[in-house]
Amino acid sequence: MIAYDKHGHVFALTEGAELLLHDGESEGPLWRKTLDAPIVGLGINSEVVTAVTESGLVTSFHATKGDPRGSGQLDGPVRAACVEIAANRVVAITKRAVVELRGGVATTLADHGAHAIALGPSGSVLVATESELVLLGRDKSRTTRAVPGVCGLAHHPRGFWVIGLAGKLVRWDGSGELAHITNLPPNAKLEHVACSDRAVAVSWDRHMVAVLDWPSRDTLGSLQYLEKTVEGLDFGPWPWLGVALNEGDGNKFHLEAANLHRSDTHPGRQHHSWLVSVSGGVKQPSRPSAAAAQPAASSSARSLAMLVAIVAVVLVIVFALR
Repeated sequence: MIAYDKHGHVFALTEGAELLLHDGESEGPLWRKTLDAPIVGLGINSEVVTAVTESGLVTSFHATKGDPRGSGQLDGPVRAACVEIAANRVVAITKRAVVELRGGVATTLADHGAHAIALGPSGSVLVATESELVLLGRDKSRTTRAVPGVCGLAHHPRGFWVIGLAGKLVRWDGSGELAHITNLPPNAKLEHVACSDRAVAVSWDRHMVAVLDWPSRDTLGSLQYLEKTVEGLDFGPWPWLGVALNEGDGNKFHLEAANLHRSDTHPGRQHHSWLVSVSGGVKQPSRPSAAAAQPAASSSARSLAMLVAIVAVVLVIVFALR
């Protein structure tokens, strides 16, 4: 899981119950803490990071120093959770309900379970059950739409919801019909979705990531992990996309130059390296720094056709992230 400060000062990664904070510019380690159970929800800004664990514990820390900033409790077990730092708000899916925790007070928003959740503006919440989407308004309104097989949810800053199904992305305005965004490759299984004002990112099959420009839907770039698995996506300041990987590792992907940076290893943790194929950008990437990527193969040009057909020449580089 990853949470990336939208101003780029810090980002957080997780591995099970461990919370790992990194400096946003240098990717260097800041601090780490082990919580009481695996982390299922995460939010961050330049001052505060808040983590939600399976047990229902909600804990906040100073983002750069790690000092405790408060805690709360939900009735566990918690399956998934979203954090809105500015509003001191957590919305979580438990086994039997959708619950909001605000200012230490828990409120049941819906008396049923779900498996995916996203927060929207003005306090709205979208969850997915096995058979339908349920939009919960701040005014206690409830809108449902029969959509089985939802794999991921996100809210786009331009005012709509992005819905990830097994093999495609669609959009929904909260009341009308679903509209097609793009298809994934045949037999692909979508796993994570993230949005910024200028792009939509999607990952599938544990190893693939692609980013679409919005609204053109042209492919800005893609990543193919040869050894690591993708555990989450989150946009930082443009043009950076954060990618969470297994074993508590992560990458920062510069979408304009196709540069890839890696998170530095925290003291006391095992250092990992991995191979990743990087596609995208129209500019020659700058020379990687010691904390970034070292080329493991020569670059070549090819046509990128990951999610949508495009007419462009992109650069493909295989990096060994050391």
